[in-house]
Amino acid sequence: MNASTLTILLCCSILLVSCDREKERSSDGQDTPEAARQAGEAQYEKAKEWAGKAASGTKEDFEQALEWTQKAARSGFREAQMTLAGLYYYGGKHVERDAAKARMWFERAAEQGSAEARFFLGEIYAQGDGVERDVDRAVKEWSLAAQKGVAEAEYRLGLFYMEGGRDLEQGIARLRSAAERAQTDAALALGKLYARGAASLGPDMKEAAKWYLCAAEGGSVQGQYVYGLMCLTGSGVPRDEKQGLAWLRLSAGRDYLPAVRQLSKCYRLGEGVEADASQADAWAERALELEEKEKRKPEEGARREGKTPAGDASSRS
Repeated sequence: MNASTLTILLCCSILLVSCDREKERSSDGQDTPEAARQAGEAQYEKAKEWAGKAASGTKEDFEQALEWTQKAARSGFREAQMTLAGLYYYGGKHVERDAAKARMWFERAAEQGSAEARFFLGEIYAQGDGVERDVDRAVKEWSLAAQKGVAEAEYRLGLFYMEGGRDLEQGIARLRSAAERAQTDAALALGKLYARGAASLGPDMKEAAKWYLCAAEGGSVQGQYVYGLMCLTGSGVPRDEKQGLAWLRLSAGRDYLPAVRQLSKCYRLGEGVEADASQADAWAERALELEEKEKRKPEEGARREGKTPAGDASSRS
């Protein structure tokens, strides 16, 4: 193959590549949505590579990850927009919380069909987080998210309709829908409603136990504690001390203070378990530790904010 033939083949290859690229551009020379999406996806992959390094690396690694995420988000890649929105919504080690930026990126992701973005927009408008509080807008956003299967949005709507008796029937229906999708807070709320006979419901301990169990299985420490007590006492379920103690231990093992106290009491009095003073003392000691930890929280929070707790000697003249 001589040099002139090689040159002709090379020119043909360049021409073909140029034609393929032109197909990815619209008539006015701008990238098509698909081309922009592909570019954004590639940029987001770069962001994830840097994020992996940042997990055990330097601030510079994180800044590179953030820069590539921003590029991908600006290219219209929805997953990057949600990541960026989340970073600004929650804030973190290297990113200051910025409600306005979070809202902007959630809105862009929502425009591309993200139901999760709609849910967070509902949260922002409900709380007036960096924007004027607008409950109607919040309900609208939650409703759009719920239509696409976001259980947390159903839960928020349930609470909204239950509050002040706005629409009890719809509120309970929304909570049920969320709980059936394994939203543990909704299951816990239903358990409380049926146990207390609140709203238009009469007390129904069997139905309450059903929803407390749902919450317990979903990982709610409060659900585990309450359902454990119901098993111990036979309230709404057949009495089963072995099962009751198992749920109490699970909740207490995650430092839920009421469960820790109850477990100490059970060992002290031999309720549902053989009396064991050493176990009772151990759990009682753990309860005291948790109580002290709770007392220290306001003081620690004040220190983080650079404030002097009331009563501190340094605050006195």
